[in-house]
Amino acid sequence: MNDHPSTNHTQRPIGVFDSGVGGLTVAKAIHRALPQERILYLGDTARVPYGSKSKDVIQQYTREILAKMETEDVKAIVVACNTVSALAHEVLASQKGVAPIIDVLTAGVDATLHHLRSQEQHPMPINPSPTNPTHTVGVLGTTATIASQAYERQLKHAWPNLRVLSQACPLLVPLAEEGWDGQSEVVRYTLSTYLEPLQNPPMDALILGCTHYPLFKDAIASELSSSPLIIDSGEAVARTLKLELQKNHLLHSPDESSQNTSDWLECWVTDRPDHVQGLAERILGERIANVRHLTLGS
Repeated sequence: MNDHPSTNHTQRPIGVFDSGVGGLTVAKAIHRALPQERILYLGDTARVPYGSKSKDVIQQYTREILAKMETEDVKAIVVACNTVSALAHEVLASQKGVAPIIDVLTAGVDATLHHLRSQEQHPMPINPSPTNPTHTVGVLGTTATIASQAYERQLKHAWPNLRVLSQACPLLVPLAEEGWDGQSEVVRYTLSTYLEPLQNPPMDALILGCTHYPLFKDAIASELSSSPLIIDSGEAVARTLKLELQKNHLLHSPDESSQNTSDWLECWVTDRPDHVQGLAERILGERIANVRHLTLGS
């Protein structure tokens, strides 16, 4: 990374990718925090959901997407897919010399630990004991993310006596991709079924371990019998990304260009661009330019 890149370097886009449209919740948070930045979003809608795929397949998909991001000369990459963050970390680590990489899983863990520590007089529990947990955290995720135990490992590495309750929610991504919202009876019943095992003991925090799940955030909150802090990693990712861009002298200053702020997003998907157009505009709350079709792999 150059110590003092040219203005042209700072004007390069930020690459954000997910298996489908869920990562647009992260892109929206980044735009809110860094409105001067351009975002190139890639949703692999032809192969969604990733959560039911094997580790080898997810890693191959990740390589293909990272290769595309590299050809677009993005200045940073945001992995807006928890399944990729959990199962393709070796692939991501091998690419970190190309551009800074920020993943939603790490950001979500960091935000959760910050919340728990804010509730403690001490930054870490005294004499932690696995049999006497001081806090309870719930994790909702895809089948692959939950099976990987990536959230539980990272959380307990920092907080050994934390109780972590994990729940796979395989139907939520397809529901989100088809445009169902949290007001529908189908979504409500599905959420009630998934959340029932997490209701007792009361949680201190609930991690939405998939970027599709914030689309149902209000419905999730209404189905809970307690009031845990619901962790949506989009805002945490935006904070981490800003620090990373500053560190690498890649932050786009507001006075650097005459960029039209209405053109902040370029959106590519691997299937159903017309369908995604409507979903994307609902998620972002604004009209966007035409969603483009992209082919990945062979």
